[in-house]
Amino acid sequence: MRSLASSRARWSALSATVLTSALVLSLAPAATAAPPGGVLASGDDWSITSAPGGYLVSYELDEPLPIVSDAPTLLVDGETIGLATESADGLTLSVSTSDSRVVSAHDVEKGWASGGRRQGGREPDRPDVLAHARSRDRPAGDHVLGSR
Repeated sequence: MRSLASSRARWSALSATVLTSALVLSLAPAATAAPPGGVLASGDDWSITSAPGGYLVSYELDEPLPIVSDAPTLLVDGETIGLATESADGLTLSVSTSDSRVVSAHDVEKGWASGGRRQGGREPDRPDVLAHARSRDRPAGDHVLGSR
């Protein structure tokens, strides 16, 4: 019996040591990290705040983005940092990142995953491919509905 009791005591002591070590190690990074929500850099229409696990880069829009077949991104000093999430009201784009280089940002702007700079839902110098395809698919002499 004595051996069983001492085994249990050893396992209890070992478990307590492991749990205490895990708790101390998990709290150490939190104590040294910047408090969440603190503004680290900002401009007229953008801000970078500390967030759990890194940084939140936010960009304020004047109007909601057009609905296009592309995904919005944010660029920090000309480099894409990731796909942006649009706010519920459509007036803010946000990207969460762990890249610490964003803290020294001088400029944040919106972009598109395709790399284009869209204006009003179309790229400025790009022909309307869909309209071209529609006109090419119609047989000669065929009229568009409602145009007769």
